[in-house]
This record gives sequence, C-alpha cells and structure tokens, in this order.
Amino acid sequence: MYLTVPQVFLYGAFVLVGQALNARERFGPMMWAPVINNLVAIAVFVGFAAVFGRAGGSAGFSDHEVLLLGAGSTLGVALQLAVLLPSARAAGLRYRPRFDLRGTGLGPTLRAGAWTLGFVAVNQVVYLLTLRLATQGNLDSPGDGSGSFLFGLGFLVSQLPHGVVTVSVVTAVLPALVVRSLAGDLAGFRTLHLAALRACLVLVVPVAVLCLVLAKPAGRTLAVGAAKASAPQLASVIAATSIVVVAFCVHFVMLRGFYAVEDTRTPFVVQCLVSIVLVATAVPAAAAVSPRHVAAVLLLAYGVGYAVGGIVGAGLLRRRLGGLGTVAGGRSLPGGRRLSGCSPSSRSGPGSCSRPPPRSSSSRPPRGWVLPRTPSSLGCCGCRSD
Repeated sequence: MYLTVPQVFLYGAFVLVGQALNARERFGPMMWAPVINNLVAIAVFVGFAAVFGRAGGSAGFSDHEVLLLGAGSTLGVALQLAVLLPSARAAGLRYRPRFDLRGTGLGPTLRAGAWTLGFVAVNQVVYLLTLRLATQGNLDSPGDGSGSFLFGLGFLVSQLPHGVVTVSVVTAVLPALVVRSLAGDLAGFRTLHLAALRACLVLVVPVAVLCLVLAKPAGRTLAVGAAKASAPQLASVIAATSIVVVAFCVHFVMLRGFYAVEDTRTPFVVQCLVSIVLVATAVPAAAAVSPRHVAAVLLLAYGVGYAVGGIVGAGLLRRRLGGLGTVAGGRSLPGGRRLSGCSPSSRSGPGSCSRPPPRSSSSRPPRGWVLPRTPSSLGCCGCRSD
C-alpha cells in the first residue's frame, strides 16, 4: 500500500501539467505520456512472470512480489509525469515552490472544486447502486442471472468510443472555447461548441449503429468456453450500449460547455437530475425483468438518464448564452446585436484597434457569463492581436 501512495501526487501533477500544456494547444505530450506508463507496466508483468512464475494470489504475495508490483507501478506513473516536463519547459511553463496561500487564487478554485467533488460523489453513489442491482441478478438466480460482470463489460464498451473520440475532440476544443468565453465572443463560442458536438457525433453514431446491428454476432464471438451460454445476454448488453454511447456523448459535450465558462455548479445540478432519472428508471425496470436481462436494462437506464442530461444541459447552456443571433462580419449578442470592435482592415498594427468596444450596458454578455479577464493574445475588443 505505501508503495503506491505517491501515485496520488504523481497523477495529480500529471493532470495539472498536462492540462497546462493543453491550454497552450500542445496536446501531444499528454496524449502519448500514458504509453510510457503502459510499457513499464508490461515490463513489470513480464518480469514478475519471469522471476516468480504464475501466481494466483489466493495464498497472498511475498514481500519481494509486492515490492516489484508496487514499485513498478509507481515508477510507471512517475515516468509518465517526467516525460511531460521537457515539453512544459519548452512551452514556457515554470514551476517554483510556494509555501504561502495568499494571493494564489486558490479560493475560486476551491469553490469550483467543491461542486466538482459533489459531481463525482453523486456519480459514485449511483454507480454503486446500479452495481448492487446487477449483482442482485446473480443472487436471485445464480444459474441464469447476467450479474455485474456483463453490466461492467457493457459499461466498458460504452465508454470506449467516449474515451477515444469524445474526450480527444473536446480536449482539443476546450482551450479555444475558454478563449472565446474570456473575450465575450458568444457567437464564436456557440459555433465552435456545436462544431465539436457534430465532430463527436459523426464518429460516435456509426459506432452506436454497429453495436446495435452486430450485437448478436459480437455476443456469440465474445462468449466462449464456459460463458457460451451467456451469448444472448451479452448480445442484449452490447445492443443496449448503442443508446448509452450517443446519449453520453451529447451529455458530456454539453457539460464541457459550462466548464469552459467556469461554471461547475450547473453540471452538478444536471448530474443530480441525471441520477434521479437513472435510479427512477433502473430500480423498477430491474425488478420487472428476469435476472438474465438485468444488465441490459441497467444500461438502458443509463442511456435514458444521459439523454435527459443532454437535453436539459443543452437547454440550460443555450439559456446561458442568451440565444445567439448571427450577423455577418462581426460577433453578435442576444437579439442579434453586433459586438462592434476592430476588423482586420481597421487595425493600425498588432494589438491595436481603431475602435474600442462599446461600454454601454446593452453590449454586455448575458448574466452569468464569466469574463475574468481578456488574454494577452486578444485585443481590447477580443480580436486576435498576433
């Protein structure tokens, strides 16, 4: 246990440095760094097998075995962080230790983080509840229930396209969304956000269709050996993931829109609604079907919950943006009012504008829009200065 405790800090530092690189539009280092961790893990497993042979773990592990596994896994995480440091230095990031908390900006961060922790807590409670319902299927009918294994497998299948497609696209787009929010470019924010959603759906929807169409052959292929009798249940689980894949994609992209404007409270509220809908759907549905179909029903409940979350999130985000109109040649505000400022032809030089942005209250962004400050790469009206 003590050998893996440093991983708490190492993973946190990895995410911190990686997100700082993402904010500077350097996505490669954080994307490829986990490969180093995986290679170390593979080397540790191969070394374990070569030195100690196969061990089931039922009789426990020796001190030397624990040392190799614990230290090896921690070494992989440390190297995963270490490979980011040269890229961080090249990007101009400098980290110096500070031992005072005054003026560090941690207050707003902690307040925002409190809602995020609540979000995670709600997710975990709901997941444990659905896992309990899935396990109950096996307890009620040991020879016929699909149980938690198929539910976990189906949940993993539903998260695979999300991790490969949705997270990758949103990670690349999020820094640009933040820049537009800081500049008050509401039309640009909405256009880019919808473009990210379309890009995700273009890739995710075909995967969902394949899950639905190929559910039976995939179930027969994956159910081998002793699990061959579970092929029909596995097919129904794979088919159910088709709904989860699309619904979760929309839900995730909508919530990232709120995070881009530094709003963590609304995602928490939306997730609470998703959890209520999910539980209200899963509990009676799991009780109404036979144990062999519990896993598929629980996944369908996740799909319903995420669909509601995506719809509600889209409505709240549209309300937050104030209902954007489109005016050619400039940014626009609620009701189609143009945000006047500079244009390429009106600049007299880098970072200079011939006209300042209007200061009247009618040109302010909608209430609740977060505009802490304008980045140095933007002009006074939000135009690019480079």
